[in-house]
Amino acid sequence: MTAAVDLALSGAGAAPALRARGLRKGFDGNLVLDGVDFALAAGEVHAVVGSNGAGKSTLVKLLNGCHQRDGGTLELFGAAVNFSSPRAAGRAGIAMVYQELSLIASMSVAENLFMARWPCSAAGWLDEAALAGAARRLLAELGIALDPWRCVAELSAAEQQLLEIAKAVARQARVLILDEPTAALSARESALLFALLRRLKGQGVAVVYISHSLGDVFAVCDRVSVLRDGRMASCAAVAATSIATVLAEMAGRPPGAAGQQRPQRAPRPAAAPVAAAAADSAAGAAPRTPLLELRNVATAALADVSFAVYPGQVVGLAGLLGSGRSQILAAIFGLARVESGQVLLAGAPVTIGTPRQAIGLGIVLLPEQRRRQGLALELDVADNVLMARHGQARPWRWLVPEQERRSVAALARRLGLRADGAGRAVRYLSGGNQQKVVLAKCLSTPARVMLLDEPMAGIDLQGKLAILRIVDQFAAEGNAVLLVSSDYDDIAGVCDHTLLVRRGRIAGQLAAGQGAAGILAALQ
Repeated sequence: MTAAVDLALSGAGAAPALRARGLRKGFDGNLVLDGVDFALAAGEVHAVVGSNGAGKSTLVKLLNGCHQRDGGTLELFGAAVNFSSPRAAGRAGIAMVYQELSLIASMSVAENLFMARWPCSAAGWLDEAALAGAARRLLAELGIALDPWRCVAELSAAEQQLLEIAKAVARQARVLILDEPTAALSARESALLFALLRRLKGQGVAVVYISHSLGDVFAVCDRVSVLRDGRMASCAAVAATSIATVLAEMAGRPPGAAGQQRPQRAPRPAAAPVAAAAADSAAGAAPRTPLLELRNVATAALADVSFAVYPGQVVGLAGLLGSGRSQILAAIFGLARVESGQVLLAGAPVTIGTPRQAIGLGIVLLPEQRRRQGLALELDVADNVLMARHGQARPWRWLVPEQERRSVAALARRLGLRADGAGRAVRYLSGGNQQKVVLAKCLSTPARVMLLDEPMAGIDLQGKLAILRIVDQFAAEGNAVLLVSSDYDDIAGVCDHTLLVRRGRIAGQLAAGQGAAGILAALQ
């Protein structure tokens, strides 16, 4: 593979800023990376892609010192390096922006941007004016509209992602590693990020770009390397390959083979309210009752939100950054106080003050930030899944009935979850497998309503298809699904219809078949 990497690198026209040869890494006796070669040129954006569990996150964590390699060598600008920690890598000029962010929520935007480098007055006090000025200049240069004194805890996931990237740029990194940087971003926000990356390229910054979105890869990257089962399957210039070829390399099958389609909505007859009402009218039956309904709901972030989701429906919520999509789910799940209006389940008004009450009523949430909000990282798969059923983790394994563990194993097989052993801590699973654990936790309860907040962010194509099959089956059983996603292709392919969210209100509705372009145009 070294020869292929060198050939591709020579095509990029630059000497390597970062080079890895024969990298090996294992966990708990399982080999995750097996002899990986990788080279990154100064002034290029180099994508690393692969299915969930292929080894992408492990590779970049070796590059930035988060993990220590079991074998192989690493060079930075021609000098052999061996980073003992991310801090050591940062001092050498490598900055990494993880998929799960590392901001301090209780501090301001400006304080996070220049952490440990705050300007001080002659008396040794924090110079707030200088700090705010530096933050405003950097944010303006990057095109990010954020108040420097806004608390990070108040930011949306997309705003936090942009801030984390700005924080890495503020460190003047020579090598920037981005792990799924557009997972929480809208198309407009992604375009802003791409423009920033092109500016950084012009300044000679080398960028490693981890993504499951091949459209993004082909829009902004110079080269693409494919990892498969812990080995480097291919490395090529983006201009010399295609999405179909990359998908084939990821799956280990010839281009055009089955299983490479985008997610598409399975037929769910009479799922839409209009179709259901027409069928009921023709049959002389009483109108159907929505399984979930919001009537003029208002919270601190929402105003007069009304809509209904019927049994058998998957309804999408589409909106730009700060539109209020996730706040709608928060209101339903008891994470935000409903100040006025009503939430109804099967026609009956309910008051939901906590997530536990929501779960008791048959509502489950797959949260946007799975590691922070949906998982106990040090526990294994079964413990995480059973928490939703019992309200807490069981302190002793022998207290968990074997029947329940068998049901967890069945859920894992249903989702295609690769856990490499039931006793392995969830922390060590890939991002896609962690997402499947959260989904399994939702499915372990007798839920009738499923709220999904960015369920396919950071998930490869096969993982998306697995999640889609579960969502379709859940809806086909007469349940209801409300889906938030920044990927309008996913919304268009999955949902029966889409609600457009703007400034905390429902601004309109689109029927199925409008496509991602139609959704984006309607949101402008």
